[in-house]
Amino acid sequence: MISYLIESSLALVMIYLYYHYFLRNETCHNFKRIFLLISPIISLIIPLVSFDFIPAQYAQLVVLPEISTMVGISERLISETDYFQIVYITIATVFCLKFLVELFILARTIVRSEKDNFGHLIIARTNGKVNQSSFFNVLFLDCNKDSISESDPVIKHEIAHIRGFHSFDIVVMELLRIVLWFNPVIYFLKKEVQLNHEYIADSVACEDITQYQSTLAAHSFKNMGLSLVHNFNTPPIMKRLKMLKRMNENPSPFRMWSSLTVLLLVALIFSCESTIQQSVAQTTSLEQSQDDIYEHVDVLPMPKGGYETFFNFVGVNMEYPEEARKIGIEGRVLVQFIVRKDGTVTDYEVIEGIGHGCDKAGLEAVKKYTDWEAGIHNNQKVSVRMVLPINFKLG
Repeated sequence: MISYLIESSLALVMIYLYYHYFLRNETCHNFKRIFLLISPIISLIIPLVSFDFIPAQYAQLVVLPEISTMVGISERLISETDYFQIVYITIATVFCLKFLVELFILARTIVRSEKDNFGHLIIARTNGKVNQSSFFNVLFLDCNKDSISESDPVIKHEIAHIRGFHSFDIVVMELLRIVLWFNPVIYFLKKEVQLNHEYIADSVACEDITQYQSTLAAHSFKNMGLSLVHNFNTPPIMKRLKMLKRMNENPSPFRMWSSLTVLLLVALIFSCESTIQQSVAQTTSLEQSQDDIYEHVDVLPMPKGGYETFFNFVGVNMEYPEEARKIGIEGRVLVQFIVRKDGTVTDYEVIEGIGHGCDKAGLEAVKKYTDWEAGIHNNQKVSVRMVLPINFKLG
């Protein structure tokens, strides 16, 4: 879990840095909206996706099916990893409750308000407690206004939020904050999403820039204090004023399309995993290496009792190192060995490991099984180099 959250957080940091330095000040607000919304979602998916490939140095070896050693929750020691998970879940629960409380306050405000219908909108008059703001198709309105008109720039601004389904983005960001509460970037992203919504609504509501800027600058900052609603007075006002002046500028096509390249590169960086998955049956060609050690033969070396017996033996005799358990280490160890023509096994070696005692544990477990029958090629017994992948995974 820790490694997943770390990878996801690093991916989100890289994506946000690109947005901050290359896209934030562009005028392609709808494109930016999509980018900001999918970025944290992609960062959560990336660590779950693995693009497998065979490293060149191992491509010709006989690679056995992978063995997994997993420690179940009931078998694990209380470790730093467990404490982290308890803290993570506790704080995530607090954010979840906060989100539900805000939804409850909004629902209560709507229920207690005097309501009117305006087309597909619900007008909730709030007795002067709340300035104009919106949440999905609900427009919160100061009851001092007897009537509303879409020609009013403030009303037009809020209707632009409603018609653009901007509240959906905010709810998604709140849910993502529950999962990624520990990552500061998620808070910056939410602010950018809200500010970008204001840019979009400003561009729709603004007909006369000078008059609209005066309305924006003069309007009070009274609001509900809730993070789920859109309010006309959303700061920073100066950024919105500056963006209004650039409303008719064309965005940079290069920066827009290069963002897709950045997402792809981040996905490749965190998803590519050096794996070897070559079945026992893939042994049809002959290759002879140094010292008469073969890497492809007609008949593979066979553990006495069969491969199932061998795999079970290694699994039973291998313990998950305590050090690795405590700090949440997971991953794959590749153990290489040579089955000689007389059936003896030599040259045990870890050719790819993860440390923290896992390499040694995998190597020692493989060493304990010594009963093999030699491989055969051209009707002769030969020595064969083999690799066993062992996957260490915490349950």
